[in-house]
Formats: sequence, structure tokens, C-alpha cells
Amino acid sequence: MKDRSSPNRKRFHACRGVLPVAAVLTPLSAPVLAQTAPAVADTSSDTLQEVIVTATRHEESIQKVPISVQAFSQEQMDAQGVKQLDDLVRLTPGLSLNRNAATGASQIAIRGISSAAGSGTTGIYIDDTPIQVRNLGYGAGTAFPGMFDIERVEVLRGPQGTLFGAGSEGGTVRFIQTEPSLTKYSTYDRAEVANTQNGAPSYEAGGSFGGPIVADRIGFRVSAFYRYDGGYIDAVNGTYQVNDPSGALYGKSVTFTPTSTFENNINWAQTIGARIALKVAVNDDFTASPSVFYQKRHINDAAGASYWLSQSDPGSQQYSRPFYIAGSSATDPSLTDINAPNNQKGDDEFTLSALRLDWNLGAVQMISNSSFFARNATQWYDYTQGYVEFYNYGDFIDQNGNFAAYPPPGWKSMAEYINSQRNFVQELRFQSNDQSSRFHWVAGGFYSHNKQTAAEPISVNWLQHAGDVGFGPGLTGYTNGDPYGPGSTAYENFLGVDLLPNSVTFDANWQTVDQQLAAFAQTDFDITSQLKLTVGLRFSHTKLDYDAKYFGGDNNANAPFGYLLPGTTTGEYAVGTGPYAPVYPVSAVSSSNNAWTPKAGLSYQIDDNNMVYTTVAKGFRPAGANLQAPTVCDQDLTTYGYTDSSGKSTEPATYKPDTVWSYEVGSKNRLLDGHLVLDASAYIIKWKNIQTDVFLPDCAYDFVDNLASATAKGFDLGFEAKPLHGLTFGGAIGYTKATFDRDALSPSGEVLFVAGSGVPNSGPPWTVSVNGEYDFDLFSGRDFYIRADYTYSSTERRFGPMVQGDPQYDPLLFPNPSYSLTNARLGWRVAGLDVSLFVNNLTGAHPWINNGTPHSTYYDPQDWYLVALRPRTYGLTVTYRN
Repeated sequence: MKDRSSPNRKRFHACRGVLPVAAVLTPLSAPVLAQTAPAVADTSSDTLQEVIVTATRHEESIQKVPISVQAFSQEQMDAQGVKQLDDLVRLTPGLSLNRNAATGASQIAIRGISSAAGSGTTGIYIDDTPIQVRNLGYGAGTAFPGMFDIERVEVLRGPQGTLFGAGSEGGTVRFIQTEPSLTKYSTYDRAEVANTQNGAPSYEAGGSFGGPIVADRIGFRVSAFYRYDGGYIDAVNGTYQVNDPSGALYGKSVTFTPTSTFENNINWAQTIGARIALKVAVNDDFTASPSVFYQKRHINDAAGASYWLSQSDPGSQQYSRPFYIAGSSATDPSLTDINAPNNQKGDDEFTLSALRLDWNLGAVQMISNSSFFARNATQWYDYTQGYVEFYNYGDFIDQNGNFAAYPPPGWKSMAEYINSQRNFVQELRFQSNDQSSRFHWVAGGFYSHNKQTAAEPISVNWLQHAGDVGFGPGLTGYTNGDPYGPGSTAYENFLGVDLLPNSVTFDANWQTVDQQLAAFAQTDFDITSQLKLTVGLRFSHTKLDYDAKYFGGDNNANAPFGYLLPGTTTGEYAVGTGPYAPVYPVSAVSSSNNAWTPKAGLSYQIDDNNMVYTTVAKGFRPAGANLQAPTVCDQDLTTYGYTDSSGKSTEPATYKPDTVWSYEVGSKNRLLDGHLVLDASAYIIKWKNIQTDVFLPDCAYDFVDNLASATAKGFDLGFEAKPLHGLTFGGAIGYTKATFDRDALSPSGEVLFVAGSGVPNSGPPWTVSVNGEYDFDLFSGRDFYIRADYTYSSTERRFGPMVQGDPQYDPLLFPNPSYSLTNARLGWRVAGLDVSLFVNNLTGAHPWINNGTPHSTYYDPQDWYLVALRPRTYGLTVTYRN
């Protein structure tokens, strides 16, 4: 039994062809992992502009906020070609992003706090609404807004558990949209066209406009945009020959000869968005601000920028990958027709409806935020080659005994990842208005009700009539064989049930309802005119209801695998009856937890332009629940030490919250009469009881337990300077080291993560950036400018199967290498109009980027999937604002 079910099902379902983009799937800009955002040149002044943020829920200069926060205005993001969060990652020390090309899931990390198990570790907010997801099923990922008509983006580094609550363990990213004005009209418009080397054109257009309807009483803001990101990966068919089954020759391990092209530049995507917002001043002290924001993103092919090394030429920036086309039962009776597309298309659509109320009560201001976030996402992904390996391995053994599968014409398997969110949030807070007081405070209550669902059916069009079906080299379950006899199919004899409608062999459904009720308060006390004490505390009560159900032959825990049970005869029982009745994993669990997240800090304002601070803060993420593993996992559970007092195998139904304690020191300085701004911080974060994925290798299920601890430490240093008239430049250096403190062990001592190895997807240790902009006079005015952005990322730390001692260690795997990128722009500004020419990835960088998962799957390590940076891209941008 063990040999027949040993393939790594979790690796297959969650990682087949899955490659991270680590901020490389940017539409028009070449990404890296850190860079400071320079102030856009201010032609009216030779000093740097001051930035106002609301990171402490009060409007305050960023230079006087005693936390590590980086802010980006729409103008700054336009200057550096920021279109989505992936682009922003390259501008922010300590921020990293890993996208799962197969499922659409994403992991965002700040200061190395990243996890693919349990709840999200980073808070993601649109205005005051948290939208981050729980890692539910295999395809849950947070939706991010398109960067259009955004007043600013704030990245708060370090735990924000006091003011922003659960999930802001590593930090918080806030997308703050432009508010309507009651006093003046304004507009913002942007259009862009671009072309990618060996790829398709990209283009976008958008406009926003707002102002008073009734002066000082009613104002509005409307905006809409459309963006098309041209592809640069070709989908091809061809012939396949294995040269080195170990994969040690990397791209030369396979000879793949293309014979036809299904679609050039298949990895295109498009985004549309629209927003309408009102502000109504009922009187001088009370305003109401309703708004609705809608966005839909369509992805033509989920594999994104992933390519096969054996059939691509990265040096020439030419990329392709194989493509499988479903056959028809009308021409090939061995196939069944499935209702699924050939390409891996997907749609991610959400609507955010919100109402903000502001009431000035004199010395106190009341703010109420009510919102409802409704999101539906569907993503298809091709599992054809994976299911060939999983169930038809023995049909593809060459004369040397090596597995050499390339799916026959017409074979097709498609998975559909279906995810949804329904989040209701209500926050009510009161904060002080008296700026002359030594006390400045904010206090309030928070309630959220978040319903999240996920489903994954997988259809396979050749299993219904397959002559043999089985795991690995030893096939069993032949038609007319044991246990069901004549008239039964190989699939039925092997898995004990027939395929579900639409030839579905794997089906799973999950649902969670997270409720959170919290009270919080934070106060700043001016001990002296220069020394300030900050103290905060949040109490959170969280409740989780978790339901999960698995169906389909893949999940039948009572599958006969072609065997006769003792005392039965061939054909004695009909399919799925008697002792062969199917058993499916089902779980329904509820849990609740309380959490206290304090914060304390001291800041010393040396003078109006210079401050030093130190902060201690705690963060947490909520508890969770597990799908109960079926009985076929009993031996795995026993091996890993999950047994009760009688020695019977058991599995934890729930797992606890995990927590971080962060210790930070920092300095903010505005020097040389405003010509130089410095922002530096250093930190150490202790992460305890980490929600850790436990994979059961023989039965191929997994669950989460609190088993690991880690330490993240590092620093970030950013600067902006205007040394000369018309010249602005900036830079940043970031260092993050996030590693496990000790071996993460199961109760019996089985190693899950190796001590000293990197926390997965925590980003590169070093990130460096340098950027500059020079405004110059050509036609009797300082109208023209030229700018350049250079960024560098160091080689990432080894983690998971790249580390010797890991149970899935693979010596051929390598971490993402170091690489650098250069972008350049030449433009002209006049009276609110900005016209510029740009080139991104100027040098044509093409590093071998992967995510440390097996080359392809358990069976075919000769296939190497990597992820391409967007090749060299040229374009024209036009913006207008007044």
C-alpha cells in the first residue's frame, strides 16, 4: 500500500508547474525587491517636499512618525512606472511578494515574516478595509488594487497589531484612494503605450475628475481605467526526448522540438477599474463619504511568466512552454469531452462599498468606517502532464527504464480554482483634536465578519476509458479486473468510484467564517517638549468556523486500489458498495481565541528636523482548523508522533495563533536645509509557535500545527537628496535575515524545516537601489527631465528542499540568484502635462528565477520550469493633472 500511494500529492496539487514571481510579473516595469521612492522633482523649490501620512490614524509628517513607514504618492509612482503591487515591491526595503503561477495565490512578506500556512502575515488595506485572505485550499490569494487615482500607498514595517489588528504580523500595506474635494476641481489622466522585445504591445488609459457639486457642501470624485499587459511567452506543441532523467543537465536534460504554436504571447492580462465617491458636509462638523470601487482583472494564462528552460533562450529573451489541446470524443472514442477551456484563463473581480462618517465633537473627533468587500475569483490551471505522471506513469517508461512522459495528442486535464470573499467591517474610533495638549490619543472598537470559500474540481479527459490506472510504476486496476469484475473500468477498480460529472477525479470544498471583535487604544504623551512616550494596547477576540469536504476518486480513503478484500470474490460487490463504499475526508470545526497586542515606544525630537525612536510591539495572526485526514493517513500520523494516550493515530483539529515580538530603533533626519532626508531603522523580530505545514508523505495529505520558531533581523536605510538646482536622487539599502531558530520537528522528531535555513519566500537578504532625476532647460524653461533607476537583489537564502537535511532535499535546486535591473525615462513637463519616453529592463536581464520546488514534479525532474523577467520594454507615457 505504501509504495502505491507514495507520490507527493500535495506537491502535485499545490506546486505542479508552480513558480513564484517574487515581483517579476510586472506589466511594464522590471522588478526587484527594494528601492526607495524619490520625491518627484519640485520645480518651484530646491528642497524636498514633506509627506503627510496617517500611519498612526492621525495626519502627521512622515518625518515625525516614530515607526518605519514608507509612502508613495500617485505622482511618485507615475515617475517610476508603478502599475501594481509587484512594482512597488522593488521600491520598498523589507517588502517581498511571491505569486503562485498555478493557482493565483500570493504570499506577501514584510521583514521576512512570510507563511503559506494559516492566515496571512501581512495586513492589506484599501482605505480602512482589511482584505487579506486566509490560506484556504490551494488557490487563495489576496486581491490588490490597480495603481490608478491613488492618493498614496503606505507601507508600515513591523507588527501593527495595536492599530491594525490581526494579520499585521510583519507589517501593513495601505492603499489610500483619492477623496472628493468640497472646494476645488481636479483631474488626473494617464495613458501609456509600450512594446516588449519578442512580445506583444501593452497599453492603458484612465481618467479621474472631481470637485464640488455644491460648494463646501457636496463633492464628488469619479475615475475609470483600462490596462492591457501584453504577453511575451509562447505556447507551443512539439516532440519530447529525455537526455538526462536526473535533470542535472538543467535545460539540456530534455530535447524539446517545437512543431506548432498554439498562441504567441499567451501570458497577457487586462484590468478594468472604476470608482465613484461622494462627500456630503451635513454641517460644518459632520460629513458622510460613501464610495463604491469596482475592479476586474482577467488573466489569459495562469502560468504567467513561467517557461521551459529546454525550449527557451533566455539570453535572447525568447521564452516558450508546452501547451496541451483537448481532443474530442467524436474523433477519439478513448477520450471524454470536458467542459473546460484549453488556455488557463482566470478572472478576479471585486466590489468594495464603503461609508465613512466624520464628526467633529470639539476636543474629540469621531470616525466611523463601514464597508463590504465582495470578491469572486476563478482561475483555471493545466494539470495534464501531472495527471499523466500521477496515474499513467507505467505507460511512459523508455527502453532505459526512465520516465519520459509527454502527453499524447488530445489528452487534457484542467483544474478550476474557485475562491470568494464576503467581508463586512465596522470600525468606530475616537481621537483627540487638541494639538496643544500633551496627550494625543486614539481609541475605538472593531468588528469584522469575513466569509471565505474555496473549491477545486479537476477534470481529466482520458481516465474514463483508460486501460490501466495506478500510482507509480506498479499499475493495478485493469478493466474487468479486481475487485468489481467484468464491466467495470480500470478507474473504478483502482479508486472504487466512478468519475464525477465532467470527468472530475478530484473535488474539494472549503469554507471559513472568521469573526473578530476588538477594542484598542493608543496614546502619545509628551514627557517634555522633545521626549514622547507612546503606549498602546489592543484586545482581540477571534472566532473561526471551518468546514471542509473532499470528494472524487482521488480522495476516496477506502479506495480498493485493485485489491480483493479477504473473504470477497471478484464481482461480488457493485462499484462503491459494501466493504468498498467510499469514505471522504470531512471536517467541521469551531474555535475561538483571545489576544492582547501591546506596543510601547520612546521618541526624542532632537529638533524640528531630527528624531530618534525605539519601539517594542507585538503582533499575531488568528488560529485555524484542519481538514481531518482520512484513515489511510493513520500510519503517517503514527510515524510523525500524532497519537493519543492509547497509541491510536490522531490529528490536531485546530492550531493556535502565532505571535511576534519586534524590537526596533530608528532615526529620521531632514538635513542641509531640507536638501537631504534620511530614514533608517534596525530591528529584530522573534516569531514563536509558527503555524507550520505538516505534510504526510505516504497518504499525501497535510495539516497545520504550531511547530517552528524563527528570528528575523535586519535594517533599512533610505535617503533622498537635492544637492543641486534641478537634480534629485535617492537610494536605499535593505538587509533582512529571516531564519529558523532550530529544527522544526514533529512530535516524534521528524524534521520539517532545518535550523538556520531561510524562512520560505522571505525575500533576498540584500536589496540596493540608486535612482536620480535631472530637470533641465531647453526652451526657456525647466521643462525637460531625465531619470534612471538601478536596483539590485542578492542571492536568496536556501530554504526547504534546497537545504541538506530537509526530508525532500534535492541537490540540484538553487535559490534565486542575484541580479540587477535598470530603467530609464526622458520626459517633458508643462502646465500639468507630463510626456515621457521610457525603457524598462534596459540591459535585458534574464536571471534563472525559480522557487526551490522540485523541477517539475515527483516523477520528471528533467523538466525545468523557470520564471522570466519582462524583457526589454519601450514605451510612451502621458499624464495630466491639475
